[in-house]
Amino acid sequence: MKNNQPMTAEREAAILERSIDRCGEKGSISGAIGAFNELSEALDRYLCGQCSGQEVVDIMGQACVEINILELIFGDATEFEIAELERMDALLREAEK
Repeated sequence: MKNNQPMTAEREAAILERSIDRCGEKGSISGAIGAFNELSEALDRYLCGQCSGQEVVDIMGQACVEINILELIFGDATEFEIAELERMDALLREAEK
């Protein structure tokens, strides 16, 4: 059942908040763990040639939604993501010397 409304940031937040309200914090965290485990398994199957890239992308979408739910529960991780990217950049620059 597809809704014809565009997916705005406000609509996304409302959907995610409804999900947290329905499942509770612990249920939402458990759902995230399940999605991340499924992604891990899909990546493993992909490396073994038993899963297509499109299947991985589909599961990545589920995991991304779970990340958004976790950010509503725990807070925005953007500054930590930026710090991790800066660390990665420094490591890559060092390796490229």
